[in-house]
Amino acid sequence: MIQSRRNRAMALVIATLLMSLLVGGCIGMPQPGESLPPTTVPGGDEDIRPVAGLGRLRGPWHAEPFVPDPAIVAAAEQECRRGGFGRALAPDQRLRVADVRGASRLTIVYASDDSGYAVCELEMLADGGLTQTGGAMSAGGGPAVAIGPDEAIPRGGGGTHGPEGEAWYSVHGELGVGVAQVRARSRGRVAVAAVADGWFSAWWPGSDRDLVIEAFAPDGSKLGEAPW
Repeated sequence: MIQSRRNRAMALVIATLLMSLLVGGCIGMPQPGESLPPTTVPGGDEDIRPVAGLGRLRGPWHAEPFVPDPAIVAAAEQECRRGGFGRALAPDQRLRVADVRGASRLTIVYASDDSGYAVCELEMLADGGLTQTGGAMSAGGGPAVAIGPDEAIPRGGGGTHGPEGEAWYSVHGELGVGVAQVRARSRGRVAVAAVADGWFSAWWPGSDRDLVIEAFAPDGSKLGEAPW
């Protein structure tokens, strides 16, 4: 009976992912190197970003994040919560933002209300499964750090390498209630961050440093920037 339930559950997940692949393949997306629109407001009245199913997750890296497929996020959470990383998560650290933008990689950011956070990095395997490839944690342990309504403050990030030696760089942090979009800019490259629940995350190929984190209002006007 238990095995039968597991089989049915697995079949449901596979069916959901296949449907996401079929839907995702019909929606266009700017290619890397194309100019970004003046403003992108995820999670507004109408979120028109394409959903990231299996096809988009396996596809090339994109400067703008996709809407993460719930089934992929659920599978990523299950993988992140296994082993030592999952045991080290504090009880009040919950998933804040899932950053999915292709290249067979994704990042999950957990955080508590006192600004303690944890980052889980994953890659997609050839069989479609996910495996954790890295992670980082920072304990809060004190009162919540005040974030101004127009601020985007980086809390962490850094470089890493994939299984074939490819370099990646990432940054994540908190944003105020008046910030609709966050961009990470360095040496001519711009990555629009995934934003949700008061946190942002962005990653891109290369090992760029000397970053500038830019915050934008819903109307596209620039609110400010912070070095990283």
